[in-house]
Amino acid sequence: MERPIFFDASGKRNRWTLRAFFAGLALLLVTAVTFAATVVEVPIPGPLALAMERPHARPLSQKLGKTIASISRWLPGRSAPAGAPAVPIKLGFYVPWDDASRASL
Repeated sequence: MERPIFFDASGKRNRWTLRAFFAGLALLLVTAVTFAATVVEVPIPGPLALAMERPHARPLSQKLGKTIASISRWLPGRSAPAGAPAVPIKLGFYVPWDDASRASL
């Protein structure tokens, strides 16, 4: 009969395995306690010294007017005054596989 591969008659492997297991368990416990301490002991900083531009909020009509003005700058045809002529947009498309696209460009 052949000798078993994983059989340890002296018990050394069992002792080292138990030592490593308990060392890992102790390391895990220390890590968990350290993490819990950082969660519980959160330092509370002082208030930020912010300088306020306006101590009170602007009226709603002023906010809406500013918002509408900023949106109207982005909308086509709305930014020009009523009497000014509109400038047409000129577009050209070019693709290398189409001969007509060179004329369009």
